Amino acid sequence: MNKRILKRNIYLINAPLVLFFLFGACTPDTEKPVDFNRNAVAIIGADTITVAQFKLSYETAMLKTAETDNIDTRKFHLNQMVEGYLLAQSARQQFLDTSDIYRQFREMTEREVMREYQFEQIHNDISVNDQQLEEAFRRSQESRLVRHLFSKNKSRIFEWYHLLQNGGEDFYSLAKVAFNDKELQNNGGLLGWLSWGDTDLKFENIVYSTAKGTVSEPFQSVNGWHIVKIEEAKRNLIPSKIDFEQFRYKNKAKLIRVYQQDRLSDYLSEFMRDQDLIINILLVREIAFEIREIYRDFIGPEDVRLTRLPGTTLESVQLRLKDLLDETLVTSKNRIWTVRDFLIRIPELPAQFIFQEFDKAVAFAVRNDILAEDAFRKGLDKLPDIREHVTLKSYDYLARLETQRMIQSIPIEKRLNFTEEDSYLFQMQQWRKLRYDFIEKQKKETVIVIDYNILSQIQYE
Repeated sequence: MNKRILKRNIYLINAPLVLFFLFGACTPDTEKPVDFNRNAVAIIGADTITVAQFKLSYETAMLKTAETDNIDTRKFHLNQMVEGYLLAQSARQQFLDTSDIYRQFREMTEREVMREYQFEQIHNDISVNDQQLEEAFRRSQESRLVRHLFSKNKSRIFEWYHLLQNGGEDFYSLAKVAFNDKELQNNGGLLGWLSWGDTDLKFENIVYSTAKGTVSEPFQSVNGWHIVKIEEAKRNLIPSKIDFEQFRYKNKAKLIRVYQQDRLSDYLSEFMRDQDLIINILLVREIAFEIREIYRDFIGPEDVRLTRLPGTTLESVQLRLKDLLDETLVTSKNRIWTVRDFLIRIPELPAQFIFQEFDKAVAFAVRNDILAEDAFRKGLDKLPDIREHVTLKSYDYLARLETQRMIQSIPIEKRLNFTEEDSYLFQMQQWRKLRYDFIEKQKKETVIVIDYNILSQIQYE
C-alpha cells in the first residue's frame, strides 16, 4: 500500500488505529454519473448515502487531517464510505446488528450525538474580532514558566497568598501541603512551560497578564482556586503583520474553540451546581479500586491510555461488585444513581478518569445522564440531523465489528521462528487479501451506483 493511500486512510471516522492501514480505496465499477434522486450521492444495494450523510462524514474527517478539500479527496472519501457500507451489510447478514454490544453502542452514540447538539446550541454564536486574534497570536509566540498553588478552599488560598506576600512562606513550603502529587510537592508547584491553549481560558488569562517574577492574586477556575507565579517568559519570534496574516485562519479556528470550551465549562458548572448532587465518596473509593483492578486484568497495564474502555468486561465488573450494585452512589434533587447505574455508563467515559480521577468519572456519568434525560424530554432524538448522525456512526461501527470478525477468523500461524510481531504481520497480510477478495466479490454481487457530479456541487460553510 503506497504512502498516499496510507495517509488518506485517516478518513475512516471513529475507526480503530488498526483500520487506518487496513482500508484502501474502493472504486466501484459504475463511475458514470447517473440520473437518480439528487438527495443521494451513492446507492449500495438497499442502502443509500445521502448528501447530508456524506457532508457530515466528510466534514468530520477533514477536521482530523491536513488534506486539502478537492474533488479527488471527496471521491476518495466517498469510496471509503462505500466500502464501509459493504462491510456493514455483511455484518447485518451475520446478525451483528442484533448483538448486545451493537445495541449498547447505538444507545451510547445517540446520547453522545444529542449531547454534542446541546453543546453546539450553547456556543454556536461565538465569533472573534481582530483585537482578540492579535492577542491570541501574541500568546501563541510566547511561552511562560509557571509555578502555582491550588486549593478547593477559598479561605485557604487567601491564607497562602498572605503568607507569600509577607514572606512567611514560599512556594516550596506551601506546595508540600497544597498537593498530594509528589512531583508538585517537591518542585514547588512547578507546572513547566505553558503556551497558548494549554490550559482553560481563565487560567491562561492570569498567566499572560501576570508580569515575570511576580505572583498573581488568588483567582478561581472551573477546578478551584489558584495562585500563580511567572518565573520566566520567552518569545518564540518577533511577531510581524505578515506572520499574523499567515496564521490568521488557523488561530481563528483555535480561538473560537477556546471560547466555546470556556462558555461550555461555565454552563456545565452552573448546570451541575443546580442539581444539588451528593456523592458517596467512601463508596466511590471502594468501587474505584475494584474496577481498576478488573480492567487491568482484562486489558493489561499498557492499555490504560485507551480513549474509551471496552464494555465487554461489564459482566465481570458487575459480578465482582454484586454486593454493592444497588447501593446509592449519587443523589440529586430529582433522582438517585446506584452503582449499577454507573457501571453501565463506563464505556462512555474517558479511560483516564477510570484510572486516574475516578471521582470525575462518576461526575461525568451523572452529568451525561442528566443531559440525556433533558434531550429526550425535548425530543432531540427525533430531529432529522441527529438521526442521520446516529445512523452514520452505527454503520461505521457495524463495519468495524465485521472487520474484527473477519480478522479473528484468520488463524495465526504458529512457527518456532515467529515472534508475536511476525504473527501479527502475517495475520494482517492475510486480512488484506481477504478484504480485497471480499470487496471484489461484493462489487460483483451488489448494485453500486455513484453520482460523482454531486460531489463538486456540495458547498461547505
